[in-house]
Amino acid sequence: AGPFGDLSLLRPPKRVQFPSSFLEWSAVYDGDSVVLDNSQSTLQFNLELCTGMLPCMLEVAGDNYSLEFTAEGRISCQKASGCEHVSIRSLHIRDEAGQRRPLAPLAVDGTALTLSGSSLSGFSTIAESGAITCTQLGALQVQDSVFERLHSESGAGAISITESGCDVSIKSSTFQSCGGQSGGAIQSLSSLSIVDSIFSGCTAASRGGSVSSYDGASITVSGTLFADSHAVQHGGAIDCAGCSLQIAQSTFSQCSSSGSGGAVSMREYIRDPNPSLLPTALISSTFFERCSCKESGGAIFQERGNIAVTASVFGGCTAGASGGGICLRNAKGNMSGLLALGNQADGAGGGAVYLEDSPVTVEALSARGNVAGAGGGGVLLWQGAKPQVSWSDDVCGVVSDGWLCGAGRTPDLVYGGCRECPHGMFQPEPLFGRCLPCGEGATSEPGSAAASDCVCNVGYTVATANSDEANVTMPDTPLGRGPAIAMHTLCVRCAPGHYKDHVGQGECVPCPPGSFQATSGASSCEACPAGTFLPRTGSTSCDVCPRFTRSPIGSSAGDACTLARFQGDQMTASCRGMCKCGLLDAWEGNLTDGSGAESYLSDSACEWIIAPQGALAFELTVTNLDLADHDFVSVYTCQTLL
Repeated sequence: AGPFGDLSLLRPPKRVQFPSSFLEWSAVYDGDSVVLDNSQSTLQFNLELCTGMLPCMLEVAGDNYSLEFTAEGRISCQKASGCEHVSIRSLHIRDEAGQRRPLAPLAVDGTALTLSGSSLSGFSTIAESGAITCTQLGALQVQDSVFERLHSESGAGAISITESGCDVSIKSSTFQSCGGQSGGAIQSLSSLSIVDSIFSGCTAASRGGSVSSYDGASITVSGTLFADSHAVQHGGAIDCAGCSLQIAQSTFSQCSSSGSGGAVSMREYIRDPNPSLLPTALISSTFFERCSCKESGGAIFQERGNIAVTASVFGGCTAGASGGGICLRNAKGNMSGLLALGNQADGAGGGAVYLEDSPVTVEALSARGNVAGAGGGGVLLWQGAKPQVSWSDDVCGVVSDGWLCGAGRTPDLVYGGCRECPHGMFQPEPLFGRCLPCGEGATSEPGSAAASDCVCNVGYTVATANSDEANVTMPDTPLGRGPAIAMHTLCVRCAPGHYKDHVGQGECVPCPPGSFQATSGASSCEACPAGTFLPRTGSTSCDVCPRFTRSPIGSSAGDACTLARFQGDQMTASCRGMCKCGLLDAWEGNLTDGSGAESYLSDSACEWIIAPQGALAFELTVTNLDLADHDFVSVYTCQTLL
């Protein structure tokens, strides 16, 4: 990573302790792993990785430790400087002071950054991102990570993709209480994939309470929860201007905006003098529950472009103007297999759906309890171009039993009827709802009905007040009665040196003497190998026996290290009989079996190891030797040494 770091091609990679000064980074080379071995370290300078003459790659491994950033602390990976790829694993990056900083703490410019099992929290910037920026055809992969209490005054609260061509993948990650100007959590001008993640309590001062995208961006969302997300203008959860948006098997719960689109807002992007870009949307198997806006489209608002909405549910959504569930203006497309329950439009009408100059096809619409306060059309109201509409048997009537699944079960939008929530998920709603993930490190029995049914898996324990992830929570997202968001405690990995071998809410246990565990999230400990010992608990490595001594596997005390007895190239643990076997590592000395004037005991076997440091040969002088018949003395070269 230093000026001549690329000379590392001449030697193998190594693991090094996290450097505390900029100059120390010159000793970190291509392929090395930088490891934090303290529970709390600090970065006090702007660190530009891999500034050598040739490209390099680097891994920073935190082993679940924390790295505190000062106001000047920053890590950047720029292709122009030679940085090809940086991987950050199991590291908790934070700014507890919440200092207002000019730049995001992590930056990727034309290169790749991988973030796994890590977290960023407490950062506040005046830059385009509160945590990570990605520019110039870069790549960002985020998995099993947490973004909490991040804020940007001019951009996205957590991640900003400021140029097209920077591909970003988010998987199994949580964004909690993030806020920004546009995109409370993420702003994207490029390709963005979000899978099995959670956005909770994110806000935007303008558009996109959780995600904002525009100018030809492509966004794919699958298996993701957006809860209590708010935008001051449009798109309570997602705002899309001239972009392509795909949403599948996701949930939007209590999202809101002061403009249009309580959950999702889509519109054209004007690029004078270039042609405008129209939005396209494909939404399937998704739940919108109790979303709201002050203007039109309590859940979804789209102006121009194309849209397809299939097999989705809209429940308890409200709009101050038109379209309690959906509002389309000058848009084309189709909607099929929708269920609308208890939606309301207080202004122009269309309690569930409002269409204005939008010749869409509406097939198999099921509805009950939808209300238009003034404009008419309790279920559907259109103006201008007439849509083609076909109704199911459930319009204004009783919803079919296929949707009344009960807690712990969810509608099967493919085959009909209901199915149990699988392992690791729960569903608390008595009417209908989507199965929600318990979160990383947690599991549950099939058919679980509450967040409290989620328990920590092997290798994980409940986060405590002192845990790095203790304050990160997951929403329960109910549709119906009770609090808007019920929280349950997260599970965190067992620290190195500890383990947990059962499913449940028990604590991680320190590894007993004679065993160790070097990694986090372990379900068992490893026995100390032969030649080592460990008298302590909760350790990550074993102590090595002194030179020329050996111990059995799993030794817990230093006295288990006994002098190695050599026979050719084989070693045993101890000597037989009453002799005093010994090691002679001085340049001269005397050997004796300890019998003195007495006869040595029968069936005795004595050995001495002669091994002075640096010696190439030795001279042995026998002064007194009295052996019984069939006894012998052998002098030979040992082939196996410790």
